[in-house]
Amino acid sequence: MRRAPLRWLTGAICLFLAVAWLARRSYPPVPSPLELRLSLPRGEAGRCEPLIVTGQTSAGTLLYVRYTGPDTIVFGYDSWAVGGPESADIRIQPGTTTSLTIVMPAFAAPLRVDRKARGPLRVDYAGRTVLSGEVHYHGRAPHEIHFGENPIGGTITNSFLRGRITTRAGTELRGRPEALFPAAQRVADWIQREPIAALLALALAALGGWWLPPLGSRLAAHWRGRRDPIVNVRRRPPHGTFAATGAVCTLLFAAAISGWNFDLLARESFGQFYDHQAASLLHGRLDVPKEALGEEAFLFEGKVYGYFGPTPALLRMPFNLAETGFGRLSRSFMVAYFVACLVAAYLLLIHAARRLGGKDAWPARRQVVLLILGAGTGSSLFFLGSRAYVYHEAILCGAAFALWSVWASLRWLERAGTGSSWLGALVCGVLAVHARPPAGLFALATLGCTAAVLLARVMFDPRSRSSGAALRFVAIGFLTVVGVLSFNALSYGKFRSLDGAPLRYHVQYGPERLANIEGRNFHAGNVAYGLAGYVWRPNAELRPTFPYFFIRGNDPLDFPGSRIDLPENTLALPWTMPTLTLLSALAFGVMWRRWPGATAPLVVLAGGLAPMAAALLAAIAQSHRYTADFVPFLIAAAAFGLAGSDILTTTARRWWLGLTFVLTPVAVAITLAVTVHYQGEGVWGVSEEIKARYLAMRRWSDHVLGLKP
Repeated sequence: MRRAPLRWLTGAICLFLAVAWLARRSYPPVPSPLELRLSLPRGEAGRCEPLIVTGQTSAGTLLYVRYTGPDTIVFGYDSWAVGGPESADIRIQPGTTTSLTIVMPAFAAPLRVDRKARGPLRVDYAGRTVLSGEVHYHGRAPHEIHFGENPIGGTITNSFLRGRITTRAGTELRGRPEALFPAAQRVADWIQREPIAALLALALAALGGWWLPPLGSRLAAHWRGRRDPIVNVRRRPPHGTFAATGAVCTLLFAAAISGWNFDLLARESFGQFYDHQAASLLHGRLDVPKEALGEEAFLFEGKVYGYFGPTPALLRMPFNLAETGFGRLSRSFMVAYFVACLVAAYLLLIHAARRLGGKDAWPARRQVVLLILGAGTGSSLFFLGSRAYVYHEAILCGAAFALWSVWASLRWLERAGTGSSWLGALVCGVLAVHARPPAGLFALATLGCTAAVLLARVMFDPRSRSSGAALRFVAIGFLTVVGVLSFNALSYGKFRSLDGAPLRYHVQYGPERLANIEGRNFHAGNVAYGLAGYVWRPNAELRPTFPYFFIRGNDPLDFPGSRIDLPENTLALPWTMPTLTLLSALAFGVMWRRWPGATAPLVVLAGGLAPMAAALLAAIAQSHRYTADFVPFLIAAAAFGLAGSDILTTTARRWWLGLTFVLTPVAVAITLAVTVHYQGEGVWGVSEEIKARYLAMRRWSDHVLGLKP
């Protein structure tokens, strides 16, 4: 590409980012009076919830509702350190949307106001004035106004409103008032009020457009000048080692998933949904019979739907057409997905070894054993074998397709964007999305980041500039976005909503449960809780009874501001999968400095992980099975860590491999303990035969170790 168009494009991107960031803090004055709609759930006497909060800590104003009974409230106003009035008791109809008109002096208040400043307050509820008067108020910056949330603290209200505030058009107001002001209006207001800042943003964009392209070219030249280290190339393929190790892992998985009797065609409670879904798809429908879902049903317009994607159902269609195995295929399919994961892990290790040693290189046998054992019996993929029901099958299917998608993306990256590997990555990524959305999001984001890296090479490498190649990479990146959105499109076909799981239609979610999570599946306030559960807290303990190692969970009450609906026992990744975590850390901590060829693959893997991790950390549910969503990333990164161990010094390699050999049996033992305990005591729907077998294992093990009489 020529330098001038590239500078124009870079400048436009810089300008857009600058304006988007600055305008994010700029809002026009709020209309006064402000006409809204308010819906409140039943409450507890004494509970106080924010409606509108302005200003900042120690200098803010709050309009709130306080419950005086299950269906009675008062409206109140408080100016920090001054106080304010409250209305008389008002009877509400919980769940009913009612008109609300508000006049507040802080709507148009300047940043600084006189300490004695007062202004008119009026609140009209259901068409009648319930609160009015002259009140004190504090000034606020344009962005210091929040609806349904209290970010400034204090002792008056809780941190969030359980009900819903909507505009007259029906758009929910939550947090800052984006719903009141379109983006174009905010930008125009910002330019009008802060012309100097607007000119500065334009100048910075011009500088960015002028300097970033040559800077990128210099950085690209620097990276091109680096060379991979020379290593001893292994010429003999370790297929036998993989087959033997994979067979052991698969045998153990098949034993676990069948309750240790190897019956892979037994019926499972809550294991027939995909069979019903396949039958419905063959008849051109998305709904299923009610018995297919039970307590996990979504009811919409008189029909029953599931939020589970259709990929496993598509794979069942041939069996459905042949009228074979209806309701008996979950265990067998999960074993097949497990094998597919192990094969993909092996291919990723081969790919990493050839990145380092050339197209004829093969990984060492010890590397194969460590990766396959770590992925097969020392990861949460094996834990999914504790129960062959829909939740676990969806995750394992998504992991399998995600791993194959990532392998195809990395091959396409290695070939500098030539060939059709991207198509396989896209197809597998879409199938992963429709099996398990987080896994599919990781796979498609990895493909999108691969296209972005290839586009950057075309833009900044003078030897490979081509407008045709650039457009091709942009188009493929666009297709990855379409692939992700296909999940939302399917949801729209079911629920007339782009929300993948609109909980308001779920049979288990009543108004109060929805209010506790504000009707949403994701909250930024859950991130701290998610980090503790998935990343760093060692929530485990040793007990003097089989299986001796037990996991615990985090209490959401320890994380103020979190909105957790389902807190299950979860052990963080470094503790439940130490082998894969250690090898991934080796890849990112050492390889991208000493092994230039690993830089681009690790960048795209990290870029693919980011959106998936953000979604899981912000989700309203946390479960140990969800740690399996991270496994495809860990396997791919660990493959580079193992292959790259060959370039370490002899002493460093011995330490790393020695530590890995120690941690691998630890990981296997932890996984087996967690799996057996969950199957025997921690999950519903397990047959009495399996529970009896678990108790027999406990009695035998404790007796052998002398821990029980």
